[in-house]
Amino acid sequence: MELGELYRCTFRSASRRWYNKLCVYGGEDIPYRDDGVKIINHWFFVDGEMRLVDAALLKYFYLLDN
Repeated sequence: MELGELYRCTFRSASRRWYNKLCVYGGEDIPYRDDGVKIINHWFFVDGEMRLVDAALLKYFYLLDN
């Protein structure tokens, strides 16, 4: 994933917060837990706000062709 690329999310949940939304990739967020474990999350700009997602959701984001 590259900063600024446009994706469509196909993740379905009860709230439909992500389903069929256009999202702009905002980069990685890599915090470290107190025990030193590195966590890799990802930022997306969607519906006018930045949202942080876990790497497990990335399989639901599809790059849109130019």
